[in-house]
Amino acid sequence: MKQNYVKRIAGIVQALILAGAGTGAFALALAACDTGSGGSGGPYTPPPPNPDTEDFGPNATVAKTFPAATASQLTAAINDINSGSTRSAGNARAVNTRNYVITISADISISECIEFSDSFQGKVSFRGNGTVTFASPDQNSLLYVKANQTVILRGPTLKGSNNSSNVEVQTNGTFMMRSGTIDANDQEGGMYIASGGRFDMYDGTITGAKDQRDGVYTDGTFTMSGGSISSNRGGGVGVGDGGTFDMKGGTISGNAHNGVHVGDGGTFALKGGTISRSGNCGIDIADGTASVTMTGGTISNNNLRGVGVKGTFAMSGGSIVNNGNGGGEDRGYSGVWIDSSGTFTMTGGEISGNNHTGVGIGDNGIETVPNGIFTMTGGEISGNTMRGIFIKPRGTFNLNTPATLAGNIQNNTVVQVWVDSGGIFNIAGVPQSDNTAHNN
Repeated sequence: MKQNYVKRIAGIVQALILAGAGTGAFALALAACDTGSGGSGGPYTPPPPNPDTEDFGPNATVAKTFPAATASQLTAAINDINSGSTRSAGNARAVNTRNYVITISADISISECIEFSDSFQGKVSFRGNGTVTFASPDQNSLLYVKANQTVILRGPTLKGSNNSSNVEVQTNGTFMMRSGTIDANDQEGGMYIASGGRFDMYDGTITGAKDQRDGVYTDGTFTMSGGSISSNRGGGVGVGDGGTFDMKGGTISGNAHNGVHVGDGGTFALKGGTISRSGNCGIDIADGTASVTMTGGTISNNNLRGVGVKGTFAMSGGSIVNNGNGGGEDRGYSGVWIDSSGTFTMTGGEISGNNHTGVGIGDNGIETVPNGIFTMTGGEISGNTMRGIFIKPRGTFNLNTPATLAGNIQNNTVVQVWVDSGGIFNIAGVPQSDNTAHNN
């Protein structure tokens, strides 16, 4: 629509130029154009997104739309889709790649999981405003997404009442969340993505995971562009060995343990959005090859600390602010704490306003284990309520150009950099004295 409007304007302008019209004619021509979506003038308003286009792609067709106001209607819809994968004369099941819509228009309780046949390799969009509650005592997920299947949630609530993750995305399966709610109902986790599986979250809410379980746990690929992962009694997101989590927007908030836990071999890229009000850390990075990059977004108001690093953390943008408000221990309550063999590099971004310490480094109590290393070449550490940086025994802080003590670490309440006895502080490669304060 907007393209057509632009073409019309261009055609009118060209005609007026050829006719030698003046500025008054230009103004009259522009005023006469339909610049609104309804033909009444005014600013251009783009049409609302087409759900079929978003869910299935441009020019895609929907093979069938099923109403589901009862459990029997939902079961019939699933059976109908599965029967679309008919057997050939050789008794091999033909692949069904069509697109379907199932509209959940009422609250439904089911005792069998939602599962499509292996030979269904199309897309199903669940729409409507009803709730599907899984009432089975078996340890099954409410919804399984198998290889080469795409399932989209657009509106309904999926509510668990068993001992498995509410939604399980298997290898080469794809789950997309446009809106709606996944409520684990204090039973298990909300989502599990297997290695090779994919979950794209654009909006909606994931909540209600029980203690020691996450709202989302991924061994596959999870991309979050919007929505909320909140009020889980375990963590918000867990990233397993080989799993990847890419956060571009949305909020992860109010989870009882960590906002995001990155396990050994996991990878997390924070590009936007907010991680806040976690009971422990905003981000907890495990030993080994766990790695996090932060180019944007905000980590704020987490109870213990903003980020705990035992793996690798690289920060070039974003903010780590107002964390560590749950108490007053220097080692625990801070913006960032680098422990064990953790490595933190900072080239940009902000660490400010945290309780006690902006960045703490070192001291795990084991002499033979190397402690944290923090290297800073840019960014800002300021306004933390005690120390900007606290270097404990066997911790190392390398302040390298173009960063300077006066230019990049300032206005922290008590001291800019404190070095305990046995801590290491280098400025542009030159060792500084330990057991002392360093101010600008």
